[in-house]
Amino acid sequence: MIAAQNEDKTITVLEQSYRAARILIKNRAKSFYRAFSRLSEERFNAVAAVYAFCRYADDLVDDVFASRTAAQTEALLENLEKTVLSLYGGRVQDASRTADEALKTSMEEWLPALTDTVQRFSIPKDGFLAQIRGQYLDLHFQDIKTSDELIEYCRLVAGSVGLMLAPILADEKINPCDEDFLSACENLGIGMQITNILRDIGEDILTRNRIYLPQDMMITHNLTKDDILHMSKAAVQGNIAIPAQFTALWEELSRLGTGFYNDYVRYLMYFQSSCRLSVAAAALIYQAIEDEVRKNGYNCFSRRCSTSKLTKFKLILKATQLITELQSRKATAVSKER
Repeated sequence: MIAAQNEDKTITVLEQSYRAARILIKNRAKSFYRAFSRLSEERFNAVAAVYAFCRYADDLVDDVFASRTAAQTEALLENLEKTVLSLYGGRVQDASRTADEALKTSMEEWLPALTDTVQRFSIPKDGFLAQIRGQYLDLHFQDIKTSDELIEYCRLVAGSVGLMLAPILADEKINPCDEDFLSACENLGIGMQITNILRDIGEDILTRNRIYLPQDMMITHNLTKDDILHMSKAAVQGNIAIPAQFTALWEELSRLGTGFYNDYVRYLMYFQSSCRLSVAAAALIYQAIEDEVRKNGYNCFSRRCSTSKLTKFKLILKATQLITELQSRKATAVSKER
């Protein structure tokens, strides 16, 4: 009887943990939530658990100047890394070792769900550790010198998410460790992160004193960090004047990101059938944020642009059409082989 009670309690804790992760992704990542909420319950729960981990890691660093020192945050990242490693050693790190009660509570909420997800879908630890390394880069942020440095940064903080999600979303008939498939998932994350950067230029420099635009691109377009800061402050005050050289820089970075978005289409049929629409919709909805910035006159300084519900609906229809076309091509190819 006692064993049965303990089992019921364990199940309840796990269900509560997944519920907390679902609430988090719904409240903090509306485009992501909209795209992936169509998954089966098991797979959506897993996506939400991975998101909760990434949100926690990201918030550790983004909140550093408001609530704790860099040294304290570095200790929390080290604790998070130990927690991840413990998931692969059969023992879960005690969340009580975190120095902040709010963070301790947050980790306790999503950790059971993440533990179950890692075990259920056999997710390798590489993506989790890459995410933490990316957060270290933000904690000790230095201006990004080249496009290659930017891509590496995006690979760590966002390509890693693709690696974590790949086993959750992959079709059972393919090897989830297929290098080409993993590369496509990683590249999609890189493209999405470049969209984040293009959307949040003003927010990043005003609230965190960070600028993710590569210095070599800025030099090419005759722009400096002070220029970006001045534009951001002026836009907040209502004096929005976007110079042509900024628009040209923005579009160059957008073209760089587009190359990473394009890759996933070739591997869309590698995803489990119930996941294909979510992946395609997520890619289309997220990239469409850039179109919203364009419609807003490239004002990525005083507001965070997002896609409307109507636009999301249209893009989901477009994703559906894309999948139908790919399925038709696949069926034709199989028929010819016979």
